[in-house]
Amino acid sequence: MKTVIPKSKLRKYFLLFLLVSINLPAFPQLNIGRQTILQFDPGHQAFKPDAPPLTESLPMSEGSGNAAFLGGVGGVSFDQVAIPAAGLQIQSLTLNYRGQKSEGNHLELLINGRPVKVELPDWLLIPIAKYAGSPYYSCVTLFGKLKDKNLEKAVAEHEGRVINYHPCLESTLLGIRLVYMDMLVGYPSFTTDLPKNDKGEYLLGKGELPPEINVNNEGFAALSQHLIQVKNMYDQQFRSYVISDYSRKISFSIPDDSLVIDNYPFFYCWKFNGDRTDYDIQKVADKISEKYNAELKNISASTGYKAAQEWVSDKLNSLVKKYDGHYHFYDGGTFVDLVNTRDDSVRRDMLMKYAPESLFDIIVKTETYMDRDSVVYLRELSEAISSKPELFSGANPAVWHATITTMRFAALFRYIRTNFPETWKSFSAQIANIDPVPRIFTPTIMYDPDSKSIETALAKYKGRHKE
Repeated sequence: MKTVIPKSKLRKYFLLFLLVSINLPAFPQLNIGRQTILQFDPGHQAFKPDAPPLTESLPMSEGSGNAAFLGGVGGVSFDQVAIPAAGLQIQSLTLNYRGQKSEGNHLELLINGRPVKVELPDWLLIPIAKYAGSPYYSCVTLFGKLKDKNLEKAVAEHEGRVINYHPCLESTLLGIRLVYMDMLVGYPSFTTDLPKNDKGEYLLGKGELPPEINVNNEGFAALSQHLIQVKNMYDQQFRSYVISDYSRKISFSIPDDSLVIDNYPFFYCWKFNGDRTDYDIQKVADKISEKYNAELKNISASTGYKAAQEWVSDKLNSLVKKYDGHYHFYDGGTFVDLVNTRDDSVRRDMLMKYAPESLFDIIVKTETYMDRDSVVYLRELSEAISSKPELFSGANPAVWHATITTMRFAALFRYIRTNFPETWKSFSAQIANIDPVPRIFTPTIMYDPDSKSIETALAKYKGRHKE
């Protein structure tokens, strides 16, 4: 028998289900400002707040539409597995580290029993191989986290950036090269140069040359012109990008017994739906609220109060699953408690204890935020920007070379790990205890050096950790 709610009670009940007025600010566009990495600024003392390692195991094929991944990781991320070029048949493959050699490369590669020439010095070989052997794909990010959340908040509030590194790239020269790659488009004031030590000497790996700053600045001017033309051509502005091997086919060949790996990184450019100039978050909230008001009114009128409870419970359960791992606009509260309750039946029992009207606001807000933070992939813009790899090289050849080398050799090493697991296991054991040199001080924060507020926050942090 159906439970019928008297009309007087229905009227009282639905007075609570008013159109929700939500004043939700849209995220601002990425504002770079004039920050610098103070660890490489002679006018400031080196300082490195503790930061967790970057352990992101989501490949771009799965994370490309994920707001939490793109908005929280971003940066540089490679996950492709290389394939042999057409016509190259591989029956056997040997990979060894010959560390006893005093000069030249220590990597020994044999394919089908024949030695293959490989140019990969240790400062690149060791971190790239360890990175490729790990379950994590993201190399570096400027959207990182600090262990001290108050300091992290202070840095973010003053337009600073927090840098996190893949565990195998922490304290490596390659790690800072990839950070510079991530910043190359937005920070021309110093990323056309290379970092120096406290003696004013360039930090260089084997095979690298000191930068020609004037030449690099000219190269950056050409790159900037390219970016402006592309944005004007498609009338699009990205929020951010991930430097990746997304959609890239990476193959390798051995002409003249020398290893050749092809292809270049891809700039996956994206924005949030809420970044549109015509986006009105209040209209979105009102439309969602009106729609669900009507649905709940019909359900309650025809099948009763309990049915309304079940509808609200099912709707929130659905939103929890949609939110978990894909969005991160809530820091705490009832909805986060629901997300952290992993058992569906337990979560449903929790929800059934609430009156539907008390949860309605959460539903409307959550769906509104999801609409705002849905990812818009700017395909044409991404392809056009990525079509000129020589322009990125022109802005900083050392940084670009380190980046393409990471992408290509990580893909090759994953091929070996997948198809010749015993060979890979033996090689991994050979390099397990080898640290690449030079070991350097990799920064974890960057900010405007003229910001007195952030300097004050940092001074408090330094004081606490000095005691």
